[in-house]
Amino acid sequence: MKLSCVCFTFTLISFLTMAMSVIIFGQMEKLAHLALEIKAAEQNIRAKEYDTKEKLFVLQLREGNVNVVKGNVEKAQKIVEELSVNNQKWEKENQECQQTQKDLATALEQAQQEKTTLEGDFMSLATQWQEEINKLKQDLKMPSPVCAFVMKNADTEKLCSEQQHSP
Repeated sequence: MKLSCVCFTFTLISFLTMAMSVIIFGQMEKLAHLALEIKAAEQNIRAKEYDTKEKLFVLQLREGNVNVVKGNVEKAQKIVEELSVNNQKWEKENQECQQTQKDLATALEQAQQEKTTLEGDFMSLATQWQEEINKLKQDLKMPSPVCAFVMKNADTEKLCSEQQHSP
């Protein structure tokens, strides 16, 4: 019996050793599998960190671009405001200039009408004056009616006869 007990114990110890070996080997496999999963998870985390950093960098670049664009928009708005003020000023000056042109055109038209009237008056007066001059020239050629009433002496006869004979 002693031998059978020893055999049984030995067998039991062998089985237990083998069972422990299987359990330990299974645990090692499980540990290796877990180690691989941990490495994969770490790589996945690193990739996501890299993606996050890249997205953050892109976001910062875009924010910088937005700030630059905002600055450009503000500058453009200031320029537009200045141009608007200048445009209003130029429109006012243009309206004043157009009003001045209208006033000058009216004054010019009145001056031309006055000139036309004066020219007409001058022409009629010139015609009257020319007629008067011609009449006076003819009167000079005619004997003076005064000569008939003046006492006849040598000087008056001389003047009156010259007047009658002068062409």
